[in-house]
Amino acid sequence: MNIILKIAEDKKALDTDYIVLFESYANLWCSQKSSYYNRIIIENDVHSFDKVRVNAVLSSTDKFYEIYNIKPTDKMFVNKSDRVSVW
Repeated sequence: MNIILKIAEDKKALDTDYIVLFESYANLWCSQKSSYYNRIIIENDVHSFDKVRVNAVLSSTDKFYEIYNIKPTDKMFVNKSDRVSVW
């Protein structure tokens, strides 16, 4: 996500619609799976669930806080010192 945001800044994309950008990213990982499938994934896949891939990335992105006005009382809030900057 940080690379995507850097590209938008480097391209001087002043008209970048960050809401569309963040929601498009979330839609990439949008999925609905059965509990049976999820159990197989937990047992065999080293990757995080799709929901975690979205929420963990966005909750570590400063621009996300700015655009959506995320506050400490919001569920996706992570203290700035605890945010991940390198995946």
